[in-house]
Amino acid sequence: MNQLEKWPVSSAKASVLIVHGAGEHIGRYQWVISRLNEQGYTVYGGDLPGFGRSPGKKGHVDQFDVYTDQVNHWWQQMTEADSGPFYVLGHSMGGLITVAWLEKCRDELTEPAGVILSSPALGTRVKVPFWKEALSKTLNRLVPGLRMDAGIKPEYVSRDVKVSDAYRDDPLVVKRLSVRWYREFLHTIEQVWLKRDQFPDVPLLVLQAEKDRLVDPEMSRTWVEALHIKDKQFHMMKAMYHEVLQDPDKEKVMNIILSWIEHKS
Repeated sequence: MNQLEKWPVSSAKASVLIVHGAGEHIGRYQWVISRLNEQGYTVYGGDLPGFGRSPGKKGHVDQFDVYTDQVNHWWQQMTEADSGPFYVLGHSMGGLITVAWLEKCRDELTEPAGVILSSPALGTRVKVPFWKEALSKTLNRLVPGLRMDAGIKPEYVSRDVKVSDAYRDDPLVVKRLSVRWYREFLHTIEQVWLKRDQFPDVPLLVLQAEKDRLVDPEMSRTWVEALHIKDKQFHMMKAMYHEVLQDPDKEKVMNIILSWIEHKS
């Protein structure tokens, strides 16, 4: 299992586990971590298998259960180390992994006090030509480790040019993903929709970028609306691109999250 990092504060009000998105790494969340720390929250996070500083082939996974198992292990480490309450914040693919993990492990884990999803990958907007989609199914059988361009253009990431430039130049950002990763990604999206009735009845906050060019904003809204849970909030973040926590108006986003956690803790 990959290393879990901790950013502690004394007399923490709660602990938050961050699950990053596809291609990126936990180092891109330093601002979020600092803001949570400032408000009295201990933060945990790490690089998912195949990303950032983690070992193994970059941009490749045999099955998405590797990710859900990793998050489950991190969650156990956090809940054993701290007294709670406990929160999880998943961005993009990290949001998809968080949902899949909660649907899979709901009966065996310390229940989250709340779940926060940032532009979760519950439907994709990256256009893949029909021939390439068909070819990926064949390649998945023959050469599953073959990696191709992820289709995540830096200018799609944020309205903040400094953020998109930093994304482009970041040596730890993985820009090529394997055929197997892609097929597992699509399969997991399909499965979390089919199993949405298994999502636990825990407080849920979803912050979705309105101008998202990587995941489908309306699929996020529809998924939330379809959930049969008592406490759920959905915010469409107007004019924002995919990474709402890296937006010029990121303070607005963070204030929504902090206010929500404050009322739950």
